[in-house]
Amino acid sequence: MFARILACAFIGLMTVGTFAAAPAPEGFVLIKGGTFDMGSPANEDWRVNDETLHKVKVSDFYLGKYEVTQKLYREVMGENPSSFKGDDLPVENITWLDAAREKRREDEIMYIP
Repeated sequence: MFARILACAFIGLMTVGTFAAAPAPEGFVLIKGGTFDMGSPANEDWRVNDETLHKVKVSDFYLGKYEVTQKLYREVMGENPSSFKGDDLPVENITWLDAAREKRREDEIMYIP
């Protein structure tokens, strides 16, 4: 699921004015954006300098309904970096860039006429 979350963040929903959002693409759900506090308070134990508490605003985005399985990731990418092996388990141990590449390759495979 982590892979799908990261890859699909690129498909962020954009609205202008009061126009209604388009329906979510097949296999995806719309996640409404919001604001949250990121970081940690200055007086928190074990805090490091790059954890300054600040507000983060996240735009609406689409999220895949289903996790990317190790089987699908291996079929698309030709490898499986996961530590906990199993075709039906979600892929893990991938970077943000790996997730974006997997999503692009998956789209190319799925939309070939």
